[in-house]
Amino acid sequence: MTQHPGPRLSALLGPIALAGLAALPAAPGAMAQGVFGTDVPSSQIGEEKSATGLRNGSFILAPIPIRNPTIGTGLALGGAYLFTIDKGSDPSGFGIGAFRTDNGSQGYAIGGSANFGAGRWKVQGIVGDADLNYDFYQDGRAFAIEQTGLMGRLGVAYRWSDSWSLGFDLGVIESELGPNPPLVPPELRPDFGITSLTADLTIGYDTRDDTIYPTSGVDSTLRVGWGGAHQGLSADIFGGSDREFTRGLFKYAHYTPVGRDSVLAGLMTACGVDKETPFYLACSLGGSDSFRGFSSTEYIDNALVSLQLAWRGRVGQSRFGYAVFAGAGRVAEDMNHIGDADTHSAAGIGLRYRVSKKFPVDFAVDAAYNDEHSFTTYIYVGQRF
Repeated sequence: MTQHPGPRLSALLGPIALAGLAALPAAPGAMAQGVFGTDVPSSQIGEEKSATGLRNGSFILAPIPIRNPTIGTGLALGGAYLFTIDKGSDPSGFGIGAFRTDNGSQGYAIGGSANFGAGRWKVQGIVGDADLNYDFYQDGRAFAIEQTGLMGRLGVAYRWSDSWSLGFDLGVIESELGPNPPLVPPELRPDFGITSLTADLTIGYDTRDDTIYPTSGVDSTLRVGWGGAHQGLSADIFGGSDREFTRGLFKYAHYTPVGRDSVLAGLMTACGVDKETPFYLACSLGGSDSFRGFSSTEYIDNALVSLQLAWRGRVGQSRFGYAVFAGAGRVAEDMNHIGDADTHSAAGIGLRYRVSKKFPVDFAVDAAYNDEHSFTTYIYVGQRF
């Protein structure tokens, strides 16, 4: 089993996007939904949805505490402007957000989303910059790494029925790692100072009753993509050449109501990339599947399979809620070796507080305990799946 030491840069930009773009809708099956933000269902828009046009929008400003086992504890701050282009479409908008944590990690992002054509079309994009600090361990030795990167994504999606959608997006990440490249293990040196380009095609099937807090239905996506990596300034140090890679990600989430106030949710994830993929775009337990219990830097490899269950509910008519969750996953050098890989498991509990009377958006605090006898805590907004 390979344990690569770097966080998925695109995944760690999630807190930034969440701060500024949490209310922006994402088309069913849209790529990198964690980066673009959280869906806002048409059933929750109410009076604001009936008024169309840019001038009939509203501003949202939100400070959001965050806790991430990879980059620490801090605060995200963001603002967004929401509006509806035409009747039948989910809200559109644009926003900006930034975050900083106690270990010196920081970043910002700005993006927007346009929904039009009576809900059939969606165009969205985001650009961001991050400076991340984290530790990794190799042969019992700790290495301090600083990863800086610029990121941009542009996507378009078309919904041809109430349930099915097709999306395509392009992404670019320019990543530098430091501060002392010669100390990094040789197998990771080709990923220093590179620019990666990706093109992804996604098919989505979504029958959820609500895209923020679903209580019934299915949300399934299949993403296949191609990418290329170009060696940058560090090529003079490490050598290396341009390379191409492919990747795929399948997610299947199912939601079943239990009684009046709770729901049983399940998520199955399968991820596969080839060996030329940069580590920050590879399959990560916690990065590819939102798994709780491990840092997203701890288990990264070319193949991943995981299963998660969550029992979520509300406390009567109050704003408070709860979550009980558990999961297990494996990573390996390829799918042929998944059956021989170690199983990593974790379980935990969480508290929820409904931050909006109009939208079912929750402030979440989770605590997880894994099979390696360690605790991790998470603070975020929304649901993990």
